[in-house]
Amino acid sequence: MTAGPAPAFALRVPTPDDALAWSRLFDDEETMRYVTGGERQTLEQYRRVATEQEAVHERYGVCRYALVVPAPVAPGSPDTGGGGEVAGFVGVSPWPREWGPVGELEIGWRLGPAYRGRGLVTAAALEVLRRARDAGVPDPVAIIRRDNAASRRVAERLGMSAVDTWHELGWVIDGWRLPASAGDVGPSAQ
Repeated sequence: MTAGPAPAFALRVPTPDDALAWSRLFDDEETMRYVTGGERQTLEQYRRVATEQEAVHERYGVCRYALVVPAPVAPGSPDTGGGGEVAGFVGVSPWPREWGPVGELEIGWRLGPAYRGRGLVTAAALEVLRRARDAGVPDPVAIIRRDNAASRRVAERLGMSAVDTWHELGWVIDGWRLPASAGDVGPSAQ
Protein backbone atom coordinates (compact mmCIF):
# COMPACT_ATOMS: atom_id res chain seq x y z
CA MET A 1 0.00 0.00 0.00
CA THR A 2 1.40 3.39 -0.99
CA ALA A 3 0.84 6.19 1.46
CA GLY A 4 -1.21 9.03 0.04
CA PRO A 5 -1.39 12.58 1.33
CA ALA A 6 -2.22 12.95 5.00
CA PRO A 7 -5.92 13.56 5.55
CA ALA A 8 -6.96 17.07 6.57
CA PHE A 9 -8.11 17.39 10.17
CA ALA A 10 -8.07 19.63 13.22
CA LEU A 11 -7.83 18.70 16.89
CA ARG A 12 -9.52 20.86 19.50
CA VAL A 13 -10.33 20.66 23.18
CA PRO A 14 -13.91 19.32 23.16
CA THR A 15 -16.98 21.49 23.62
CA PRO A 16 -20.47 20.49 24.78
CA ASP A 17 -21.50 20.41 21.10
CA ASP A 18 -18.83 17.78 20.48
CA ALA A 19 -20.42 15.56 23.13
CA LEU A 20 -23.69 15.68 21.18
CA ALA A 21 -21.86 14.85 17.95
CA TRP A 22 -20.09 11.91 19.65
CA SER A 23 -23.34 10.53 21.01
CA ARG A 24 -24.76 10.54 17.47
CA LEU A 25 -21.61 9.22 15.77
CA PHE A 26 -21.10 6.36 18.20
CA ASP A 27 -24.75 5.34 18.56
CA ASP A 28 -24.32 1.89 17.08
CA GLU A 29 -23.33 -1.50 18.39
CA GLU A 30 -20.43 -1.99 15.97
CA THR A 31 -18.71 1.26 16.95
CA MET A 32 -19.01 0.35 20.63
CA ARG A 33 -18.14 -3.35 20.28
CA TYR A 34 -14.53 -3.00 21.43
CA VAL A 35 -15.22 -0.32 24.03
CA THR A 36 -18.26 -1.51 25.97
CA GLY A 37 -19.06 -4.82 24.33
CA GLY A 38 -21.65 -3.07 22.16
CA GLU A 39 -23.48 -1.08 24.82
CA ARG A 40 -24.13 2.49 23.76
CA GLN A 41 -23.03 5.34 26.00
CA THR A 42 -25.37 8.16 26.98
CA LEU A 43 -25.15 11.81 26.03
CA GLU A 44 -24.41 12.55 29.70
CA GLN A 45 -21.40 10.22 29.60
CA TYR A 46 -20.04 12.03 26.53
CA ARG A 47 -20.69 15.41 28.17
CA ARG A 48 -18.70 14.29 31.19
CA VAL A 49 -15.79 13.19 28.95
CA ALA A 50 -15.87 16.49 27.03
CA THR A 51 -16.00 18.54 30.24
CA GLU A 52 -13.12 16.60 31.84
CA GLN A 53 -10.85 17.24 28.87
CA GLU A 54 -10.44 20.94 29.59
CA ALA A 55 -8.88 20.09 32.97
CA VAL A 56 -6.78 17.31 31.40
CA HIS A 57 -5.51 19.80 28.80
CA GLU A 58 -4.67 22.37 31.48
CA ARG A 59 -2.73 19.79 33.50
CA TYR A 60 -0.90 17.93 30.72
CA GLY A 61 -0.98 20.20 27.68
CA VAL A 62 -2.83 17.48 25.74
CA CYS A 63 -6.21 15.79 26.09
CA ARG A 64 -8.71 13.61 24.30
CA TYR A 65 -9.38 16.00 21.43
CA ALA A 66 -12.42 16.34 19.24
CA LEU A 67 -11.30 15.27 15.76
CA VAL A 68 -12.73 17.62 13.14
CA VAL A 69 -12.57 17.17 9.38
CA PRO A 70 -13.47 19.61 6.60
CA ALA A 71 -17.16 19.47 5.67
CA PRO A 72 -18.90 17.88 3.91
CA VAL A 73 -17.64 14.32 4.13
CA ALA A 74 -20.78 12.32 4.78
CA PRO A 75 -24.42 13.30 4.35
CA GLY A 76 -26.18 13.78 7.67
CA SER A 77 -22.94 14.15 9.67
CA PRO A 78 -23.00 16.55 12.64
CA ASP A 79 -21.82 20.04 11.59
CA THR A 80 -19.55 21.81 14.06
CA GLY A 81 -20.71 25.24 12.92
CA GLY A 82 -17.16 26.15 11.97
CA GLY A 83 -16.93 24.70 8.50
CA GLY A 84 -16.02 21.24 9.66
CA GLU A 85 -17.65 18.19 11.12
CA VAL A 86 -16.80 16.08 14.11
CA ALA A 87 -15.47 12.70 13.01
CA GLY A 88 -14.73 11.34 16.48
CA PHE A 89 -11.99 11.81 19.04
CA VAL A 90 -8.29 11.11 19.36
CA GLY A 91 -6.11 11.93 22.29
CA VAL A 92 -4.58 11.33 25.66
CA SER A 93 -6.33 11.08 29.00
CA PRO A 94 -5.58 9.52 32.40
CA TRP A 95 -6.39 5.79 32.54
CA PRO A 96 -9.66 5.63 34.54
CA ARG A 97 -9.77 2.05 35.82
CA GLU A 98 -8.28 0.15 38.74
CA TRP A 99 -6.62 -2.43 36.47
CA GLY A 100 -4.22 -1.87 33.61
CA PRO A 101 -1.80 1.04 33.47
CA VAL A 102 -3.02 2.71 36.67
CA GLY A 103 -1.58 6.21 37.05
CA GLU A 104 -0.56 6.45 33.38
CA LEU A 105 -1.95 8.30 30.41
CA GLU A 106 -3.77 6.39 27.70
CA ILE A 107 -3.91 7.33 24.05
CA GLY A 108 -7.23 6.38 22.52
CA TRP A 109 -9.37 7.00 19.47
CA ARG A 110 -12.87 6.43 18.17
CA LEU A 111 -14.32 7.37 14.81
CA GLY A 112 -17.80 7.42 13.41
CA PRO A 113 -18.36 4.75 10.72
CA ALA A 114 -18.28 7.19 7.78
CA TYR A 115 -14.72 8.29 8.63
CA ARG A 116 -12.92 4.95 8.97
CA GLY A 117 -10.33 3.52 6.61
CA ARG A 118 -8.83 6.84 5.46
CA GLY A 119 -5.75 7.05 7.69
CA LEU A 120 -7.42 9.76 9.76
CA VAL A 121 -6.82 8.13 13.16
CA THR A 122 -3.18 7.36 12.40
CA ALA A 123 -2.46 10.92 11.25
CA ALA A 124 -4.29 12.46 14.21
CA ALA A 125 -2.70 10.08 16.74
CA LEU A 126 0.77 10.93 15.39
CA GLU A 127 -0.04 14.60 15.95
CA VAL A 128 -1.27 13.85 19.49
CA LEU A 129 1.94 11.96 20.27
CA ARG A 130 3.99 14.89 18.92
CA ARG A 131 2.02 17.32 21.09
CA ALA A 132 2.47 15.06 24.12
CA ARG A 133 6.23 14.92 23.58
CA ASP A 134 6.38 18.71 23.12
CA ALA A 135 4.47 19.12 26.41
CA GLY A 136 6.92 16.81 28.20
CA VAL A 137 4.27 14.14 28.78
CA PRO A 138 5.55 10.56 29.11
CA ASP A 139 4.60 8.32 26.21
CA PRO A 140 1.01 7.16 26.68
CA VAL A 141 -0.11 3.55 26.46
CA ALA A 142 -2.81 2.38 24.02
CA ILE A 143 -5.23 -0.11 25.59
CA ILE A 144 -6.61 -2.35 22.84
CA ARG A 145 -8.71 -5.47 22.94
CA ARG A 146 -6.77 -8.24 21.26
CA ASP A 147 -9.61 -8.92 18.80
CA ASN A 148 -9.72 -5.29 17.61
CA ALA A 149 -7.67 -5.66 14.42
CA ALA A 150 -8.23 -2.09 13.19
CA SER A 151 -6.91 -0.47 16.38
CA ARG A 152 -4.00 -2.91 16.51
CA ARG A 153 -3.02 -1.79 12.98
CA VAL A 154 -3.17 1.86 14.06
CA ALA A 155 -0.91 1.12 17.05
CA GLU A 156 1.55 -0.67 14.75
CA ARG A 157 1.57 2.33 12.37
CA LEU A 158 2.37 4.54 15.34
CA GLY A 159 5.42 2.38 16.03
CA MET A 160 3.93 0.76 19.13
CA SER A 161 4.21 -2.87 20.25
CA ALA A 162 1.98 -4.93 22.52
CA VAL A 163 3.97 -5.36 25.73
CA ASP A 164 1.37 -5.78 28.49
CA THR A 165 -1.65 -8.05 28.73
CA TRP A 166 -4.67 -8.00 31.03
CA HIS A 167 -7.59 -10.39 31.27
CA GLU A 168 -10.46 -8.12 32.27
CA LEU A 169 -14.16 -7.86 31.63
CA GLY A 170 -14.07 -11.24 29.87
CA TRP A 171 -11.63 -9.91 27.26
CA VAL A 172 -7.92 -10.16 26.53
CA ILE A 173 -6.62 -6.59 26.47
CA ASP A 174 -3.14 -5.54 25.40
CA GLY A 175 -1.18 -2.47 26.40
CA TRP A 176 0.68 -1.06 23.41
CA ARG A 177 3.73 1.12 24.00
CA LEU A 178 6.30 3.00 22.00
CA PRO A 179 9.88 1.73 22.22
CA ALA A 180 11.77 3.35 25.11
CA SER A 181 14.23 4.96 22.72
CA ALA A 182 11.68 6.37 20.27
CA GLY A 183 12.57 10.02 19.80
CA ASP A 184 10.12 10.34 16.95
CA VAL A 185 7.03 8.25 16.38
CA GLY A 186 5.53 6.60 13.36
CA PRO A 187 6.82 4.41 10.56
CA SER A 188 9.67 6.73 9.61
CA ALA A 189 11.07 6.44 13.14
CA GLN A 190 11.74 2.72 12.73
